Amino acid sequence: MAGFFDMKMVGGAKMHDLLQQLPVEIETKIMRNGLAAGVRVLRDEARAQVADSTATGKLRKSIKTTRDTNRKTGQVIAKVKLKGEHSYLGLWMERGVSPHLITVRDGSGALKIGRNFVSGEVMHPGFAAKPFMTPAVDIKGDAAINEVGDYIARYLNWGTIQAPAVAVDEEEAA
Repeated sequence: MAGFFDMKMVGGAKMHDLLQQLPVEIETKIMRNGLAAGVRVLRDEARAQVADSTATGKLRKSIKTTRDTNRKTGQVIAKVKLKGEHSYLGLWMERGVSPHLITVRDGSGALKIGRNFVSGEVMHPGFAAKPFMTPAVDIKGDAAINEVGDYIARYLNWGTIQAPAVAVDEEEAA
């Protein structure tokens, strides 16, 4: 379920210029940790939004964050993704499921769906989408970007160095 969103930032160019003055290793660590702080905001909102029908909450627990640096380009990446038990259900919940035919293929003649055994084939009625990732970005996207800027600013304010404020450009977002 790859997806991206773009938002215009105020102060982003000044922040970039400041980061360029730092050693690459420090710049990368600050950016990676800053982006991680931002995606945690989105992860927490996605967890709050998900309609987890499992009694164990495994779909909710499968919403995780990752961060990395592309070794070739130096690009820092942070993501919210689904990983773990029941993570496969996330795509179905986000986009819904069309009615479809389920057929037993292995020759056993029976298929367990929930607590029931069915034989041959059965028509699945499908279900409407219950998105949780998209609303998380819609609700907390600005807060996530602000968190990235705040994190970086906290670590780049010392002596005469003052990091610029970073925020979402409301004119571009509208």
